[in-house]
Amino acid sequence: MNTTNSAFFTSKKAIAVLDIGITTQKICVIDPSQPDSPLSYQRILFSLYDKRDEFETFIKSLLRSYSDFGIRDFIVTTTAEQVFDSDQEAVEFIGKIVNKYVQNVSYYSLDNSFLSPSEAVKNPSKVVSAGWKALAEAAFDFVKEDFLAIEFSTRTFSLTPIKEGKYASNSKNNYDRMLNDELLFIGTLETNLANIENPFVFDDKQFYLPSFPHARTVDLFFISNDLREGFFRKAFAAFLNISSFS
Repeated sequence: MNTTNSAFFTSKKAIAVLDIGITTQKICVIDPSQPDSPLSYQRILFSLYDKRDEFETFIKSLLRSYSDFGIRDFIVTTTAEQVFDSDQEAVEFIGKIVNKYVQNVSYYSLDNSFLSPSEAVKNPSKVVSAGWKALAEAAFDFVKEDFLAIEFSTRTFSLTPIKEGKYASNSKNNYDRMLNDELLFIGTLETNLANIENPFVFDDKQFYLPSFPHARTVDLFFISNDLREGFFRKAFAAFLNISSFS
């Protein structure tokens, strides 16, 4: 299955968008049958860094809480690929769990289409970190004029130019976006260490790389008990290539 976005949004059926992130998980339900209040949105702090083994239980509970919404189609986007060894591993891991509890699952692709789970596994680079384009282009339907979408997230700060309803840049992925200064890894809760220390230079180009781990506002996570102190210490020590951290 490879469908255009219009195939979904001309439907009168409720649609849910699952956005799987590294630090936060989000779900947005769009119900055209409720014109006065068509959107339901929830954002949940759940770190895949150190709770990967609990992800299935989390997803099962989340989806169960929306069982009364009459959702017929699920769209998945993800920016959690850094937790895994490859884009494909990320898509396979997420897909295996989500597909276990819901049917009619599609993945939004950078070419503005929707891929089936099997197609997403075959083309993982098309579906990881693709939500930024969909969000900005969809926003044009509301503002009806050219604009610059500015997004602050836990890990990044991004700029997405939209002209006549389309993405107005030659960037095709996050690599291009970094080169064009459209994607900076300076977040509200996490800031990459490369943005604090010297930037990384590769092939005579300067990058602020999205590497693991991030320098983060750890006190918030310690207070909420969502990040174990031992995990942070080990990760930070590994980043500095030292055996202990004091």
